[in-house]
Amino acid sequence: MNLRVLHPQGDESLYREAWRWRESYPRLVRKWDYLKHFRQWFALMKRRVTVGVFTDHLIALVTFRPDGDDIYEVHVDCVRRVDQWVLLTGLLSIRKTVFEEWGAREVFAGIVSRNYGIISIAEACGFTRDGISDQVGDTKWIRLRITNVQYQNEHNYFQPTKPIRKDARRRFARHSKAA
Repeated sequence: MNLRVLHPQGDESLYREAWRWRESYPRLVRKWDYLKHFRQWFALMKRRVTVGVFTDHLIALVTFRPDGDDIYEVHVDCVRRVDQWVLLTGLLSIRKTVFEEWGAREVFAGIVSRNYGIISIAEACGFTRDGISDQVGDTKWIRLRITNVQYQNEHNYFQPTKPIRKDARRRFARHSKAA
């Protein structure tokens, strides 16, 4: 599995491939989607960061839209019947980058409440339901999110804001000189 940032100008054919996946989704899923035409969807993609997940071919697009200070909305489009373990591996790698390199405070996703497959993958990535929901016609959307604190707790990160001992820096400097 490989990950690669996609650029609308150079990778339009890959975006078109992903759009074809969307057209092949079940009727009920297509009904939920307010984007009906490739150009409409592609215009949105030009304003987002997109990461492609590849095996021997593109299997998923993961897009991020900034939504405030270090907060991102994430969306996943994938080929039907995708290998969920490969997708999960890609998503966990991307999540690591978003929190550790981008410095995200929070990542959230709006998911149709009946889309159990995507909800289970989101939960496997550490996302939790935060109680926010919205009803659009007969479709209920729920919000799932993961914060930087949740991510750090999951990985048992310890990042002290001040030295454990007042003289820790001096002791470390003295110890490293002796080595």
